[in-house]
Amino acid sequence: MRDCTIYYFMKKNITFSLLEKIQKTQLRKTILNIKILHDKRMHDTKQLQVLNNYEQEYIKKIYKEIVFGICVHKWIHYNDFIILLRKIIQDNEIFLKKNDNILKKSILNWFKHENKRKIWHILNIKNKKKILKSKKIQARILNDNDIQLKFLKKG
Repeated sequence: MRDCTIYYFMKKNITFSLLEKIQKTQLRKTILNIKILHDKRMHDTKQLQVLNNYEQEYIKKIYKEIVFGICVHKWIHYNDFIILLRKIIQDNEIFLKKNDNILKKSILNWFKHENKRKIWHILNIKNKKKILKSKKIQARILNDNDIQLKFLKKG
């Protein structure tokens, strides 16, 4: 009977440790994904800043040309270019917001995996304590049996 309970606890121990290892690998993957998304976000933010700066410089350039006089065809080209540049900036802002949402979801996913890993770790520790306690009890029983046998042989 005692052998079965020890085997049962050992089997649970293997299961808990396996589940804990699986959660650790999931955590590593999630952390790697978060790092990639963060790097991508930083790159996209810099790109958006460059586009905004370029738009501001271009608007200043147009303003100077308007002050000194500008041809209608040149004005149309400048205007078309600024409209196109603003559309690109707007698309980049939308893309950046989507990436931020993905990043937030990944961080929430990381929290879930971390909580699961902690749970499996706690269960693994508790189970190891139960196994150790069962082994100690079984060792005491065997020791008691040996002592009784020695007394019976002497007796």
